Amino acid sequence: MLLIPYGLCVVALFAGVGFLLLRAWLLIPRRSKTLCPGPRRRWWVWGLPFAWVYRRPCGYDLRGQTAGASGCVRCPECGSTITRRQMRRHLVRIRPFTAGVLFTLTGWYGLHTEGLQLSKVVVDAPTTALIVVEKVLAGSTPREVRSEISERIRTTTLTPWEARHEAESLVNDLRDDDVWGNSARATPLLMQLGDAANPILERALLSEDYQQRQFAAEVLRARVLYQPSSAMIRACVEGLQDDHLGNYNASEGVTYLIKHIDCAKDELRSNLNSKDWQEQLLCAAILGCARQLDCVDEAMPILITHLSDNHIQNDAVVARTAVNGFGESARPYLERAIQSDDAQLRRNAKTLIKWLDDEAKQPSLEPDEPLFPDGVYLLYQYNHDR
Repeated sequence: MLLIPYGLCVVALFAGVGFLLLRAWLLIPRRSKTLCPGPRRRWWVWGLPFAWVYRRPCGYDLRGQTAGASGCVRCPECGSTITRRQMRRHLVRIRPFTAGVLFTLTGWYGLHTEGLQLSKVVVDAPTTALIVVEKVLAGSTPREVRSEISERIRTTTLTPWEARHEAESLVNDLRDDDVWGNSARATPLLMQLGDAANPILERALLSEDYQQRQFAAEVLRARVLYQPSSAMIRACVEGLQDDHLGNYNASEGVTYLIKHIDCAKDELRSNLNSKDWQEQLLCAAILGCARQLDCVDEAMPILITHLSDNHIQNDAVVARTAVNGFGESARPYLERAIQSDDAQLRRNAKTLIKWLDDEAKQPSLEPDEPLFPDGVYLLYQYNHDR
């Protein structure tokens, strides 16, 4: 089935033919007017539309004929009396200029008729055709087509073929490109498509585009039954960085990585040496909140740094929660921190040691139950929204 109804095809054809006729008229060589146009038509013939564009010229070459006193020349072939101005340059039966103007105006009027407007057409178009149009036009897809596809994803069930190909188009929209708002539209629609989009999203995790990787990871984090792959874990750890995408990927990534600490642990440890301060801090915080006690010697030096007085606001909120997650394993580092010259570090160390000593201050959690830092959003908000 076609996306565009026959009526719209016809008016588009009229506009195209009109353009070609005008183009042909411009390319016709300009000659002197020497040919006889033939007998004059009766007045009522001009009321017939075909008479505007069609003619039957005599075609006799009047060069060398002598004009009379009135300036008219009589054609020896048909006997017509004509002026120099009425003579023709060519013997073509179709008048390309007049025909081109009429066809173009007809097409323009038809395309602006309410019943043939694109917003009316897409409502009756099949979903498969709309998806093909979006796939071909990509970022140039008309807004009406995109809106109709979005509505159908929300209200109807797509076939497996439609879901797969629409997912490919939406995943392409996740890229960092010049089309404003397309990634914000694509993210919730990919969530609506369900597991059919997962294979395409998995491939996007390996993309060279940072934004595409992060938005693909956001969609996959919302899948309840999805088991994270190594590419997913890498994308989530990468999203802990201090980037331009806001706090969503860092804050959601922290919670997700804590829940999947068994498969994320090695990636987190390897990024404790990251050059990005936020990624380094959050990797250490996740290991602490997930109570990975065998990582205490690698993570505690980083957390102690952020318990100190520095130029980063609210980082101590995250660090305190992580140190508390390490429990007694963190005590040697805290006791050494009490001897520090940094007043904020001493104060934080004393508070944390007091929590360790006073069981009443301990969180009511099982020893292996993870903690969830509540300062990630606060950390980002203060350091980026100023």
